[in-house]
Amino acid sequence: MKPSTFITTAILAIGLASCSTGDSPLLQQARSMQESMMRNCQSLDSTVSIKITELEAKLIEMSQDTTLNGDSIKLGSYVAIKEKYNSLLDYKTKIDNWRLGVKLIPTPEEIANGTENPFGKDAKDEDVLTQIKSANADYLTMQSDIASMMK
Repeated sequence: MKPSTFITTAILAIGLASCSTGDSPLLQQARSMQESMMRNCQSLDSTVSIKITELEAKLIEMSQDTTLNGDSIKLGSYVAIKEKYNSLLDYKTKIDNWRLGVKLIPTPEEIANGTENPFGKDAKDEDVLTQIKSANADYLTMQSDIASMMK
């Protein structure tokens, strides 16, 4: 196949793929942003869960040390780890609440099956993109706060 024929075929395939969903470029951008945001949220949730488990094991180990109460350095370390553990539990709840509260664009299949648009039936693609960008900004703020706390 000639390079120019290959390029033309590739462009047509991409064009047909984007038309197959019937989404406008703005809605395609919103779907892409939503997909990335939710994938990143899942990753963050997993990271926080792993860290919570690690800290919990450390707290259990430290609490079994009979010298903990008599050693101010050990006690201070225990208190700091406990505070970090509690903060991570709070952030885990915030992640879960954010995920439950975020409006998501229904898939084409869901739309075909009669799922209502959570952005409102008269919402324009620009409105949907704006709300997805806002949700992404909220997520990025939460992610930044968690990253700072986990240092």
